[in-house]
Amino acid sequence: MRSVLIAKLLFGILCFYNLNANINFATAQDILPVTDDISKNIQLAQDKYLNLANQGDERFQFYLGLTYENYYLDHIGDKNTTAVRQDKYNIYKAIYWYEKSSKNGFSPATFKLGLIYQSGILGKVDMVNAARLYKIAADRGFAEAQYNLAYLYETGKTVMRDYRLAAIWYERAAKQDIAKAMRALGILYHYGLGVEKQQPLAWVWAVRAVENGDVNAAQLAAKIGDQLTKEDKDIAKRLLN
Repeated sequence: MRSVLIAKLLFGILCFYNLNANINFATAQDILPVTDDISKNIQLAQDKYLNLANQGDERFQFYLGLTYENYYLDHIGDKNTTAVRQDKYNIYKAIYWYEKSSKNGFSPATFKLGLIYQSGILGKVDMVNAARLYKIAADRGFAEAQYNLAYLYETGKTVMRDYRLAAIWYERAAKQDIAKAMRALGILYHYGLGVEKQQPLAWVWAVRAVENGDVNAAQLAAKIGDQLTKEDKDIAKRLLN
């Protein structure tokens, strides 16, 4: 039971930090009023999304999946047997609609499925499928999937470690304003992993990460900045501008 709860909590954390910055939920919020009673939201979602979802609209398939998932996450730790069965039903319904949306080319749904497999919420961690789904979403240009894929290449988890590919995917995510990708890219340039060691460029990426809200990059920027020669500083300033 404890392992299941931990998996659920991890899933919630992954979803919160990895998806919110990449999707504009205004349309969904306009259609689906937020209420304290999540179960009413599921009914509203079925009333308002189901027809369009069944017609193949990938956005409403995604929103329907998201509603089921939110209900599931809202009941983490509920020990009532009936509630637990209903809980499992809701996460599988979420997966069902995410898969439909993903097959219709909606990258946020593909990414969500990757998070589900990575979290172990279905009983075991499946990094092979997670990596596969991240790659699909990354190829479509979804920034957070690009970051996750880069991280797998950097760490050698599931896929063979490849710093060159890690740098490529980090840079693609960084160019879409993913601050943690900027910091990671700064580290690769600092140590010359998968790219030519370039301290000015490493410093620039670290600074850009800080500017985009990554407080953890401040120490990296300061460390690299202290090591820059006068010539390096001139180059870095030109790059930053």
